[in-house]
Amino acid sequence: MPRSRQTHFFAYMPRVNATARQRAYLVAEGLAERGDSLVRVHAPLRDSGYSRYLIPSGILDKSLWLVEMLVRRSVQVLRVPRGSVVVIQRELLPVGPATLERVLRRKASQLIVDIDDATYAFAESRPHSRAGRMLLTEGKFDHLCTLADLVVCGNDELAMRASRSARAVTVIPTSLEFPPMPDELPGRNDGALRLGWLGNPGNLSSLATLAEPIRRLRAKGLDVRLHVMSARNPTAPETDGLDVEFVRWGLEEEDLFLSSVDVGVMPLTNDEYSRGKCGFKLLRYIAAGVPVMGSPVGVNAEILQGGANGVVVGGRGAWEAAITQFASMSRAQRSEMAQHAYEWACSRYSLAPAVAAWRAVLWGESV
Repeated sequence: MPRSRQTHFFAYMPRVNATARQRAYLVAEGLAERGDSLVRVHAPLRDSGYSRYLIPSGILDKSLWLVEMLVRRSVQVLRVPRGSVVVIQRELLPVGPATLERVLRRKASQLIVDIDDATYAFAESRPHSRAGRMLLTEGKFDHLCTLADLVVCGNDELAMRASRSARAVTVIPTSLEFPPMPDELPGRNDGALRLGWLGNPGNLSSLATLAEPIRRLRAKGLDVRLHVMSARNPTAPETDGLDVEFVRWGLEEEDLFLSSVDVGVMPLTNDEYSRGKCGFKLLRYIAAGVPVMGSPVGVNAEILQGGANGVVVGGRGAWEAAITQFASMSRAQRSEMAQHAYEWACSRYSLAPAVAAWRAVLWGESV
């Protein structure tokens, strides 16, 4: 590719969002380190707008961030020079038809759609108002796939779904920068077992799965505590009334939060939406040196490696047994499992190979 040609990443959200950070901003920075200076990243919201997006206070607030997104995206699309390489992360706007994507299709020499979530199953997986359902355009995922020269997916499940309508599909897993493994195993070693969950408010409802198992274990005398870091406090229905230790999310505070828990948990239901997830939550725990426990759904099954990298929870009724199993492990056993998971994940999900894969996708350079 001539280096004078521009490459534009349209990130799903601002940099503070994990998907945008890992699959757009860090990739673009990795490309730029090799001298590809004409790589640009565009976000639909400022960081302050993203805070409103995560926790809208009402219909007026939702309308304001939608208007901001529409205006910013329209300006960004108009400014893209003809002949540019364009990467769209998921979609340009979370509601409505693919109008702006069609404009980019006409302007781009190569259009790539990057998918790391089962957006095609979103309407069925989350509660929405009647008006909200009307704004979720049916068939948009398939339409975006048909527009693209190539669809890049975060896992095989998404790739299989995209291949129904895309002309070409490849898989590039969501990757991380792995800091050095901590010298000390996270947790406080004070007799309590702290389960840690870090994630987006939209996924807080998965915590309800843990409520009854934790109650039963407490009744048996095991001091189990659920620590949650998110942009808002979970509601009683989201945790089935279970009391939690809540920490408000901040990107700079994630490591401190993870250093205070004994095990990172990722409960999932075995449905179409969950099977499309790319396992970032487990990988984030592993990168911080935290032992993990999760549902073997989608990519999680690969990451957990049948129990070698973490405790596998086979179903809703298995959480009590899984927590009991972890509680019975010595600190040496937990440390060994965390170390094994860290080394395994570093070999498969590090950022450098992902950047190399993107160079091959964008410019045909060998990996």
